[in-house]
Amino acid sequence: MVPPRFVSLLLKRPPSARPQLVKDYAVRLYRDGPGGSYLPLGGIRPRLRGPFDLRAGTGSHHSRLSVAPLDGVLILVIANMNTCHYPHDTSALSNVIHHPALFATAVTSGLQNSLHAPKNTSASLNPRPRIPPNNDPIEYPRTNQGRLSMAAMGRRVGVIGVGFGVAVHIPAYRAEGFEITAICARTPEKVNQAAMDLEIPNVFTDYHDLIASDHVDIVAVVTPPISHTEPTLAAIAAGKHVICEKPFAMNISDAKAMYDAASKANITAMVAHEFRYTPQRLQARSLLEQGYIGDPQTVYTQANFALNRGVSSPMTWQARLESGGGALGAIGSHFLDSIRWWVGDIIEISASLQTLRPERTDASGSITLADADDSFVINMKFANGALGSLAYTAASPVMLGARTIIEGSDGVLVLPQAGVNPTSAEVVHGAKAGEEVAPLPRPAAFDPLPDDSDRRIPAFRRLVRDFDRGLKEGTSFTPNFADGFAVQAILDAVRESSATGKAVAVASI
Repeated sequence: MVPPRFVSLLLKRPPSARPQLVKDYAVRLYRDGPGGSYLPLGGIRPRLRGPFDLRAGTGSHHSRLSVAPLDGVLILVIANMNTCHYPHDTSALSNVIHHPALFATAVTSGLQNSLHAPKNTSASLNPRPRIPPNNDPIEYPRTNQGRLSMAAMGRRVGVIGVGFGVAVHIPAYRAEGFEITAICARTPEKVNQAAMDLEIPNVFTDYHDLIASDHVDIVAVVTPPISHTEPTLAAIAAGKHVICEKPFAMNISDAKAMYDAASKANITAMVAHEFRYTPQRLQARSLLEQGYIGDPQTVYTQANFALNRGVSSPMTWQARLESGGGALGAIGSHFLDSIRWWVGDIIEISASLQTLRPERTDASGSITLADADDSFVINMKFANGALGSLAYTAASPVMLGARTIIEGSDGVLVLPQAGVNPTSAEVVHGAKAGEEVAPLPRPAAFDPLPDDSDRRIPAFRRLVRDFDRGLKEGTSFTPNFADGFAVQAILDAVRESSATGKAVAVASI
């Protein structure tokens, strides 16, 4: 049984992309059987009113694809001419695997012909005797996907990346009324599966094609850092709006190129520093603006997480420095963005980076060594005269969490954090001079958005709201590419200081 949304996606896919999708489907079906995980039902349910058989062949392989209705669900049976014992006969599926283009062409042309078929059945449409003949065309229920209202025009998102992009970006965009019209990843099997699961009509394995698509107004770059710059620059050159994941770039040179390109273009561009938008961090920013602690003088963050367990941790791009991996970029960039947002521009860095637990296990089960950092200590000087430090490790033997203390001339704020990602439940503690530190009431304006599907989504939805506001007002609200450049300059200064053992001035735009 082929999921209806598979057929719908197949019809919407450009002809050149259809063979790979059919082959991926056949391989999964051959491996897992009809009850495998690749066969979810639901979503789009096209109704076929004209049953037909298609014959197609190449060389000695002749196959029949029989399309017929059953309980309102489109059933596409792939069977060998001589043995029609699907799903038990896997020779037919093997044939599809070896000739995917043949079957993709036959399926799509047959469905499209039926869609526009005249009332009289053509010679190529042969009703099966057990199904009452009916020559009406295929009817597809109207869905929001791909049928945009005027209000949604200009808010069509193409997502590059199927990891964090699928888990957080896509649900957040949809929750805020954006359309997800395209998705891209280098691995066909992964991107096809994501497209089917999420009912995304346009699928690409080359980001250039996604960016060039007329169905995309906004490009979300949700890839490893090494792959941020080129897609972002290409999207800007094509006049597309951009949300780029953090860390912004691999180095300050790439960050400057992206900042310059966005500054000259008539687009909205933001960096995904969504941690700013957690209730606790938003309230801290508000209290600082109100002068709750007076003039900020010191800021300290201590974070101890038991994330890297050595050999039990897999070898992924996050453990490879050349791919942009490492705790500094992954989590340090979030902390540094928030600290800079709270206290002001950082002008000088003295730092040390370490990999305390380098052992990893690769795909073959062998032990290999990571070269990306899992721990660091950073001392900071701010333009306003404040001092700060950020000490972080992912190699702690126990999960202690994190705590940030911001002290000023008149008071103090304390921000406890239980896990790597700040949550909506965490609150700001504070005290004026001479008072005991205690939890501070949270104004309703900072209450979390109702979304329990993933605790990372509510904060990201707030970022998307600012992005949407930027689209309407023709600007780029913070955190924008200027903020992305500023954090990247700090990251570069940290690495230089760690390598040289000297204090390093932080570059500015």
